[in-house]
Amino acid sequence: MVVALTQAQRTAEADAITTAFVLALNQIGAGAIRNALATWHGEVPASGAPGAQARWLGRAARQVMQQRAQAAALAIAYYRLVRALRTGETVGPEGGTTTLAQLRADINALTLGIPHSARQRAGLTAAVAGGGTPSAGERPSRRVRRRWTDVQWDPEVRGGATTVRVVRLPGWRAADARLERAAEAEIRAALANLGLGTMRRKVRDLQPDIPASQADEARREAHRLAGIRQAASSERVAMGGARSKVWDLAQRDRRVLGYIRVSLTGTPCDWCAMLISRGPVYRSAEKRRFDEGDLYHDNCKCSVEPVFSREQYESDLYALNREYAELWPRVTRGLRGEAARQAWRRYHYTIRKAAREAAQSAQEA
Repeated sequence: MVVALTQAQRTAEADAITTAFVLALNQIGAGAIRNALATWHGEVPASGAPGAQARWLGRAARQVMQQRAQAAALAIAYYRLVRALRTGETVGPEGGTTTLAQLRADINALTLGIPHSARQRAGLTAAVAGGGTPSAGERPSRRVRRRWTDVQWDPEVRGGATTVRVVRLPGWRAADARLERAAEAEIRAALANLGLGTMRRKVRDLQPDIPASQADEARREAHRLAGIRQAASSERVAMGGARSKVWDLAQRDRRVLGYIRVSLTGTPCDWCAMLISRGPVYRSAEKRRFDEGDLYHDNCKCSVEPVFSREQYESDLYALNREYAELWPRVTRGLRGEAARQAWRRYHYTIRKAAREAAQSAQEA
């Protein structure tokens, strides 16, 4: 006997799976940072030996692309399951049928690497380039941590035998190849510029008459800072495997109405907060605004989720979006363009500062 899911159960599971996806993606990003720093400090001497730099560039790029492929696989499993839960059908490179149990098992295999204790703590975004414990502002929000515990990980329960129609999405494999070619070129350029280029520029700018001990210390500091910058870029490109895949699928999926940007930490930067404040952005929006959903910066902890119905926005998953959507018109009243963005930036700085101070007080208490 097939046990059918209610709409409320489908919505709750889709929200929980979205949380699982974002946490797993940020774990991939944290791993990219750790690996990038280890490879940099292990293979690139502060003296800047050219041979070592060339070897490092090739190895570092391959390393990031492997993590990017892992992120892309995660995104496909996530998208196919959440699409089935929200619409009753899913997508694939070929048509046919599958089951909810199989779709759940696919994402299970890619997210169960997160230890249970880590799922509860959700301290997965070690974006501090030194690889230390994430600060309060970098950890997933309490709402995200609570929702994680709602995920049901047994793929056979709750309607697992339900048959799901698979809608063929043309151009699936061609899009993969195009995205990966662009990503490899991007990471090589970023590593060369932000890693090797940063170190060379800082060393080049040293005063020629400073004592040797100061020059050595300055070279070590240049090496450290360059390592941080290339690690942040490695994280962005690795996580981009999932972000760009979700975006590509959503662009070609006719059931998608638009997208919504979400923050894992609940403390996004002012630019991301501005995009979050827009709420759902539908296909009818002007192209420039719509395409901003695929933009991320180094150290960004946001993702973009496909919107399949207007009711989806009422979920707790998007509470921060609704909060910022109410704040934006009040903060920017009577302003437009850059003046509005500057007003938002100032306001957002004050609320982030207050959040940091509150978190610090809580830690000290």
